[in-house]
Amino acid sequence: MKPFSLATVLNHRKRLLDIARGRFAEAQAAYAQARERLERCRAERADLIERLAALQRAGIDIDTHIRFSNRIDLLLTEAQRLQHDLQKKHELVLRERTHLLQKSKEHRVLEKLKERQDSDWRHYLDKKEAKMLDEIALLSRNR
Repeated sequence: MKPFSLATVLNHRKRLLDIARGRFAEAQAAYAQARERLERCRAERADLIERLAALQRAGIDIDTHIRFSNRIDLLLTEAQRLQHDLQKKHELVLRERTHLLQKSKEHRVLEKLKERQDSDWRHYLDKKEAKMLDEIALLSRNR
């Protein structure tokens, strides 16, 4: 009797592997976007600090100074929030990478099992065929 066909299981594992690849790619994209937002926030804050320093050298009224300071403080808070978000995205990327590696390993193991099972089945059929040919040869020789 032919052993259980692993093709369906392999197809299912392949689907799971494809899903894991997609989730990993999404996590990487989300991480890249979060990193870009953080860099833009930091760049804007650095630009405001430079502009404030230049305005202070030239002379600035108190209202403008307060608005610049408030915006710089707001950007500092935003940068801290974005840094925390970036850390979460990085952890997600690491989890998805581990998940993808696990699914990939499971898929490879099943492929090897299927190859070995197919090889064993072919070997069994070859032995069975050789046995039948030997019987035919013996029968025709005895006639």
